[in-house]
Amino acid sequence: MSIKNELLKGIIVGLCLLCFCSCSNDGRMVKKFIGRQNAREFNAASKYIYPADHASLYFFDHEVLSRAPNLLLKIVEKQNITIDGQKGVVVKLECKNVSQFFINYMQNLNKIDRNNCIVDTIFIKETRNGKKITFSWTTIKGENLFLASIDKKSSLQELNIYLKGNNEEKTNDKVEQKIITKKVSPTKRRKDFDDDDVMYVVTESHVEKQQEPITQKMDDVEKRDGFTEIEKIDEMEAIENEKVKVTANQDAFTGDINNENGSENLKKENNAIPTNSFLVNKGNIIGKLIKGNNIVIDAYSEDPEWVQCFTIDHTCKIVKGYIKKDPAIVQNSLFFSLGIFEGLSLLIAVIILVVIAFPIIYIGSIVDALFDRGLQGIIICVALILGLIATIYMLLENILFELFLINLPF
Repeated sequence: MSIKNELLKGIIVGLCLLCFCSCSNDGRMVKKFIGRQNAREFNAASKYIYPADHASLYFFDHEVLSRAPNLLLKIVEKQNITIDGQKGVVVKLECKNVSQFFINYMQNLNKIDRNNCIVDTIFIKETRNGKKITFSWTTIKGENLFLASIDKKSSLQELNIYLKGNNEEKTNDKVEQKIITKKVSPTKRRKDFDDDDVMYVVTESHVEKQQEPITQKMDDVEKRDGFTEIEKIDEMEAIENEKVKVTANQDAFTGDINNENGSENLKKENNAIPTNSFLVNKGNIIGKLIKGNNIVIDAYSEDPEWVQCFTIDHTCKIVKGYIKKDPAIVQNSLFFSLGIFEGLSLLIAVIILVVIAFPIIYIGSIVDALFDRGLQGIIICVALILGLIATIYMLLENILFELFLINLPF
């Protein structure tokens, strides 16, 4: 009997030592994170990450790993370090089954070498919930990062994501108008122009009526082959700009723009062409937010009509885009939702398992009592047994992973 007691005490002491080791080793925390990532258990993996980096982890999981479904990360080397008093872990990860997209993405971040190995320094942060590790495999930054999605109750199905224009294309609160080439018959005088001859030009911020019809003094222009040409821009540029003509009573966002190919109706709501800091051309659309999907946004914006978001372009680089603010957009500050068992610490999981284990000794008596109550008792008994099995399994999964990095299937 004394031998059994000594053995039981030894098992308890060993479990306690493993608990303390698994919680205090920074390199082991990195191993746990990589293990959960390989299993694509993103919610469980997030509990090891510093909360301020949850937006970056969410973006990486859903925008990058989703395009590298067979990727497997294996820790080759790791070393605990201290830089300016900040603890960290230098880790070398071997990437197996990589896709070209993943290689290009990590090369843009200067995180991967020619042998498909990632070398990174992961720092340790102290939080009220214990130690957490940093995550820097994206370039997303901001203090007001949220998840955005289209409300399920909304009839809106998608929103365009626009790329912001270059600074050199802005005009510092002044609209730079481009007068479009138009040939006018020399016999046509100013008084002969009717409403159809009044030109409107598309500028970077809005469509505006030209202050004067294109009827400059005939003496000031050069005559060529019986025609006069206004030389604000040459004819080749005019062709590239499609010689846009707009009728007088048009609104810049709801009107029909008439051009050589006919007319195009611009939608007023949601997908309207951006104003001011945005370039007005279809090439600025770099993606779409589809109903049912989420996107990472920076809720702070100087523009009351637009909000900044993040996506990946065709060169595998993270780019900042903009979506139009809309009542149908729902914001959520929670990037990951931990289940009841995923959020448990190792010590709490062990305690719960021990507490549950004691009533199992009397399970026979409980089952007999329930069976005596007929069909209702049998149903309660089956539900109780299934609930106990599920609870014990989830607790064991958590304990085995934290102690031995054994990842049981969820």
